[in-house]
Amino acid sequence: MGAPTVTVKNLAKSFGRAQVLAGLDLVIEPSRINFIIGQSGGGKSVLLKNLVGLMTPDQGEIWYDQEQMAGRSLADWNRLRLRMAFLFQDGALFDSLSVGENVGFPLWIHQRATQAQAAQKALARLRELDMAPAFHHRPSDLSAGEKKRVALARALIMEPEILFFDEPTTGLDPLLSEQVDDLIKLTRAQTGATMVVVSHDIPATLSLADRVAMVYGGRIILSGPPEEFRRSSDPVVRQFLTGEANGPMGFLD
Repeated sequence: MGAPTVTVKNLAKSFGRAQVLAGLDLVIEPSRINFIIGQSGGGKSVLLKNLVGLMTPDQGEIWYDQEQMAGRSLADWNRLRLRMAFLFQDGALFDSLSVGENVGFPLWIHQRATQAQAAQKALARLRELDMAPAFHHRPSDLSAGEKKRVALARALIMEPEILFFDEPTTGLDPLLSEQVDDLIKLTRAQTGATMVVVSHDIPATLSLADRVAMVYGGRIILSGPPEEFRRSSDPVVRQFLTGEANGPMGFLD
């Protein structure tokens, strides 16, 4: 079927009196590494949750190729989710299952695979990420970087066309952050899947991304290749990229 083009039109989402998304437009290009950046609390994660159907927008459209998904039923979203994977910040591994069982879990649920079939495929994915020796370990035995690798192996087990990453390097030291960045790059090269990465990691954004979109004031204020961000004279973009404390965004957190 191939990785879909995701098109967002006039997306709005409020919580009480606080409007987080205010008519946002965005195109996520297939088989590219797409970064979404912006300050904390600026709507990045809310946008991501709308893109995967975990939230329903107040208005607007979310297109996966020719299929409009905003406001669709849970059954429709579950069908689409078989084509995607979502990596949470902490990996969201099941503590009661072994590493191998965690990775094979989607095959049990969605493909009714036998334990032996799931274990075989899980081991193959773990080998690709140099995590095969941890097959029988529990998540509690793993380091933060190892948990990221296991979570990625689980995400890849269904061979998704599009992967969503929510702040994948949050809480990691620079070395582990670089390892996660390498995993994202390697995964795109090996699978051709679309990557959508919500991040505030500017060095990773500028070095990894094919396309970058910046959320500010509930809208996308700039979208394009990293070079456009490096050249931008927009004061909001400049403040965010340089990390200056004072500017139109106020104090950066």
